[in-house]
Amino acid sequence: MIARNGPKPGSQCHTVLHFIQRHGGITPADAIQFGCYRLAARVKDLRDMGYNIVTKDTKHDGGTHARYEFQRSDYQREVSGQMSFFG
Repeated sequence: MIARNGPKPGSQCHTVLHFIQRHGGITPADAIQFGCYRLAARVKDLRDMGYNIVTKDTKHDGGTHARYEFQRSDYQREVSGQMSFFG
């Protein structure tokens, strides 16, 4: 599903969405850098707006953490300019 209206500019949801768009995904460590300490909640907000964001478990020496990305087909449309995230 593609969202009709994007998050409010300047909001944490907007920042998270922009980060995913520019970097292909986001982790909690990425989000903390811009003051977002509840990334899962912001991702849920974005999903509730209609953004198709998937969770991928990423393993590292200390265990695992979540990485949030656009669902592949949505990301391809976004990269080619067919989808507007800032409606």
